[in-house]
Amino acid sequence: MKRLILTVLTVLFSVALCISCSGADRMDVALKQFIQETMRERNVDADVQVKRLKKVTNSDFYLFQVTISVPQMNVTQDQFVLFNGNYITDDLMDVRTRSATTEQLLAEYLDTSKLSILAGTNGAKNVVVKITDFECPFCRKANEYIEKKLQARGSDDVVVYISHMPLNIHKKAELFARIFEAGLLVGKNFAHELFSDDKLLDMTDAQVISYFSKQADDSAKFRELLYSPGVDVKLEAGRSNARMLNIRSTPVLYINGVRIDGFDEVAIDEAFKRMK
Repeated sequence: MKRLILTVLTVLFSVALCISCSGADRMDVALKQFIQETMRERNVDADVQVKRLKKVTNSDFYLFQVTISVPQMNVTQDQFVLFNGNYITDDLMDVRTRSATTEQLLAEYLDTSKLSILAGTNGAKNVVVKITDFECPFCRKANEYIEKKLQARGSDDVVVYISHMPLNIHKKAELFARIFEAGLLVGKNFAHELFSDDKLLDMTDAQVISYFSKQADDSAKFRELLYSPGVDVKLEAGRSNARMLNIRSTPVLYINGVRIDGFDEVAIDEAFKRMK
């Protein structure tokens, strides 16, 4: 069912579609009706909610958050779209800045409230969010590079959040994410080792868990926390961010609201230079 909802959303928002209405308030109703009708045509009984967030500068488009729920299947899917009363699309390109409009607008909706701090100082004025996978080679490079940047400038005025996005192609990525979160709950930050120690990739899951549990002061508590609701919430928060921000690969960095896709040293350097 999740795949069906994603398919419908992709069909709706991958191309511009025409809907006729005018007036910001009427847009909300028209967009909701259109999506409901489209879901019914595909025999999906769904609850659809739309929320108008903000107007796109220098255009007649508005950014909307669309939430589609199928109660009987306990499935909910979020998507951000652009709509001007006549056309609906998932993105617009700003020809002046050569940047994607949706990416710019979504930065302020990146939710860090349920994310764990990877490094730096809680409450710092400069905010870095890593949407990452511990097993991803480019995520590992990005982590190492940012670690060096923080060592060079200091981390008193920077906070780094981790938003987990373990990819299916990486067999240990979710386990590593769970080990990181469970480690924090027992007072250990295993991030550096999880990102950098290649020997972990050759171990069985049981060996990896045993290796890190021995480093915890309370081994039994650490093992108990690995699959606890508290850790589940952290992983789901990362997945939710990835879904809403249309992220399909890692790493993706947000440095004071500026999105950087992939491991891009030049873009990271520029973002650090702009820090407050």
